[in-house]
Amino acid sequence: CIDTLLHHAASIYSIAISVDGKLLASGSSYCAIKLWNINTNKIIRTICNDHPIKTVAFSPNGLIIASGDSANNIVLWNSDSSIKIKAHTGILSGVKSLCFSSDGKILASAASDAKVKLWDVNTKQEICTLEGHSGKVNSLVFSPDGKTLYSGSDDSTIKIWRCK
Repeated sequence: CIDTLLHHAASIYSIAISVDGKLLASGSSYCAIKLWNINTNKIIRTICNDHPIKTVAFSPNGLIIASGDSANNIVLWNSDSSIKIKAHTGILSGVKSLCFSSDGKILASAASDAKVKLWDVNTKQEICTLEGHSGKVNSLVFSPDGKTLYSGSDDSTIKIWRCK
């Protein structure tokens, strides 16, 4: 270990690094997202939420942080100002993972109801629901070109979805 970041008061559930490599976001059971300067390992700011943060993701341009919380909300935050851009409230069953497409236009969410949802980041509307898993969906990743989404589940499978 070369260093330790200590400024969370509770369990850390998720971490993400901005594409430019300058920021680290950490989500915790203490209802907060902390933004860290990676070069100095210092906290830049704390974003307060009403519920524990289960997952965080940066948009490719670093301007948006998406968070999923224990109350099944997805919130989009402005990473510079920490202002809430949009919240999708109570519509998911246990948000497990979030992932932006490479162009930043789509946000994918995984949940414990075995579904993957795709969201239009600009309109903030749901595009579609992908069904096929028989267990909780725990992990998501887009291919570098943003055309394919991979989802990993408790059903011991990785599903491959064509997105465009």
